[in-house]
Amino acid sequence: MFHDDYSTPLVAISREIQEAVERKNYYVALIAGLSLIDMCAALESEDGEANKDKFAQWFDTNMIDYVPKDGTERAKKLSLSGKECYTFRNKLLHQGRAALLDDKAPRSHKTGVIAFSIGSASFHRSNLEGNYYVDIPNFLGDICRAVSNWRVRMTGNSSFERNHARMLQYGTEVPGGANRPGHYLF
Repeated sequence: MFHDDYSTPLVAISREIQEAVERKNYYVALIAGLSLIDMCAALESEDGEANKDKFAQWFDTNMIDYVPKDGTERAKKLSLSGKECYTFRNKLLHQGRAALLDDKAPRSHKTGVIAFSIGSASFHRSNLEGNYYVDIPNFLGDICRAVSNWRVRMTGNSSFERNHARMLQYGTEVPGGANRPGHYLF
């Protein structure tokens, strides 16, 4: 199955995340969604690379509904910071774990566990007994919308344009390659 719109890698990845959610492929969708944040952080950076600080800054800037509005304990309990999301990203991608905090982090307002609700009885951006709950379709939809809005703001940004041109592309011919009929990512 091929998409109607592979006009940009970001559009294609966002669409595939949404399709994975619709098919209830939640592991794949979460991994792709968190990777998409990392890609965006790299795309807007001068050196084209992402790291913990760039990921956290992108998340805190573009996923503002998740970021604490003030320094109160209640705000911290009901929020997800860029640093927490980066820790979760690493724990999920590299260890298959759902953890928000490093093992040594203080547990003043969260246990460090992130739970993803699925189905009709879902919780979104909630904290129950220290566990942080996020609804998968809502969370990934928010990521895809944030990426779309961010992409529009990046138009004309020289770092973004340079790095975006180097992303994996879709086409029917591989530049400089011995091509056979078909579709390619290169």
